[in-house]
Amino acid sequence: MPQSKRLRLNLLSNAYDYLNESLVCLGRARDEGNQNSWKPALLNITFSIELMLKERLRREHTLLLYANIDKFKPFSRDSKTVSWTVLIERLKYVLGNEFITLDAGRLRLAQQLRNQMVHYDVDLEFPHVYHDFANLLNFLTEFYNTFLQEKEDDYLHDHITQNLWKYEDFLEHAFIDELVFYNEIFMPIWLRDEIEAEQKNSTLSIDGKIYQRIHYGSPEESKVFGISDYANRPCGDCGAGKDQIHSAGCDFERCPKCGRQLLGCGCFPDE
Repeated sequence: MPQSKRLRLNLLSNAYDYLNESLVCLGRARDEGNQNSWKPALLNITFSIELMLKERLRREHTLLLYANIDKFKPFSRDSKTVSWTVLIERLKYVLGNEFITLDAGRLRLAQQLRNQMVHYDVDLEFPHVYHDFANLLNFLTEFYNTFLQEKEDDYLHDHITQNLWKYEDFLEHAFIDELVFYNEIFMPIWLRDEIEAEQKNSTLSIDGKIYQRIHYGSPEESKVFGISDYANRPCGDCGAGKDQIHSAGCDFERCPKCGRQLLGCGCFPDE
């Protein structure tokens, strides 16, 4: 039987394909110890996420897939589609708070991982890479089951190749057992515990004088950054929430003595 000379996949089928390929790569990384396989594993799942987000936008209206809605012309494979950032903003408008809550910063994680590996270098830390992958797979599963189901008994699991179910199950347990929703984002349990433990260390001793540490999102910190709404999301380095103390060693913590970055200002706390 002659093979077809053309491969055609719609948005969803393409997304399923990327998802399955990501699990194949994850299996290679886990079972064979091939750490290089984490790169395609993470890239493929971010591609799958992007395509499923676009499919949901397409169902709302095909025009919403255009980067510039005002410049309408017949949609084709040459058309410029929405950027990642615009895609997320349009879905927030279309789907509302349920989508925003489900996101919980995970789409920013996907974008950061993809941009880093595609445009710069690869710097993945173990075992955190397991948490990141499990986090993204959980988002993809919940997004599909909430916003893309075409019938009541249609679940993302049904579109994963059977021999990959063991990896899906492993990651589901990793997500449940090792991640927690805290400060409006998902994070490893150890990071949540680290943030909470740090709240007991409210002062620093510098040159023999006791200073109150500067909290995340406080007026003192906001004045340095020149903006006020950045603390609506947790600290991008340590995960602290608004009015919490940064974790020790956080890049964003300010020195209570000089106001500069604590890590590099030279006003070291007394031992």
